[in-house]
Amino acid sequence: MFVVDSVIRQIKVLALIPQLPASTTISEVHNKIKEYGFDVTAKTIERDINALCRFFPITTVENSKPYRWSFSEIKMESILNLSLEMALMLSLVKNNFQGLFPSSISEYLSPYFKQADKELSSLSKNSVASWRDKIHIVHDSLAFQNPEVDDDIIDKLYSAVMQEKMVVVNYCARGKSAREYHLNPLGIVLKGSLTYLVCTSGEHESILQFLVSRFNSVTILDAKISDASRGVSVKSYIEQGGFSILRNSENIKFVARIKKVRGWHLFETPLSEDQEIIEDQEDSFILKATVADSLHLLWWVLSLGSRIEVIEPESLRNEVISQMKGMVAQYS
Repeated sequence: MFVVDSVIRQIKVLALIPQLPASTTISEVHNKIKEYGFDVTAKTIERDINALCRFFPITTVENSKPYRWSFSEIKMESILNLSLEMALMLSLVKNNFQGLFPSSISEYLSPYFKQADKELSSLSKNSVASWRDKIHIVHDSLAFQNPEVDDDIIDKLYSAVMQEKMVVVNYCARGKSAREYHLNPLGIVLKGSLTYLVCTSGEHESILQFLVSRFNSVTILDAKISDASRGVSVKSYIEQGGFSILRNSENIKFVARIKKVRGWHLFETPLSEDQEIIEDQEDSFILKATVADSLHLLWWVLSLGSRIEVIEPESLRNEVISQMKGMVAQYS
């Protein structure tokens, strides 16, 4: 996971470097990367950019202090000089992470993707050539198809987030008529096959989520996002359950009896930092953990069926019983 995290972080860094004549600083990129949830130092970001400069046309703006960075024109020799390791990394990015960045970055990377494919294909008799067939990413949920999203809209949203500028959007919420909103973009969050804009509206501090596929149009304004919005941390919002569909703002003490055959993963991937596992019967154990009271928790419990029994809290136990009775009635 460390390698994957580093790849994703460097993709984010690439997306934050604008094309000439625009430019950015290490500090600006570092602040944005922290908002994406990466707990790294400014020195790490500087090393990322210096490393990326070896493979991408990233240059410093002359006579600037602190140094400012920009994308320059792609030169063919930089594409042809891909190392084998870089070709392998680019293949991984193309196949699994391309949706993490806007089309402007995809256009920059497209020549590299093509050259990487060409170089790996030429190694047909080399065991390294089969690397792409041996490394795979499997998601632990149903793989829904991505909704259609206009490239111009997603590019403008990324630009507005990076430039900290307000936007005027036309948005159609489910079951409602389209309407206009003035928003302060704070970040982009990818959740499964869906992409969300995290933002505030006007001078209000309440954080909102807008599904990107439901935008009809986006216009970037000259005005910067509100002062109140500048202090909002997207990372903290996510950590506090912003995308967990909370049933209650307070965490709960979750206690359940789980069959070992379905719960072994909890020994390696705890449900919470304070998780406690107590031996119970020969084929089961008692799990105790402090977790967010969310619909995701309910869905996870229901997915385990008869392999789990909720003991506490009583409200969750009763909800599971009610859901089970409803399912039995449905199939009777």
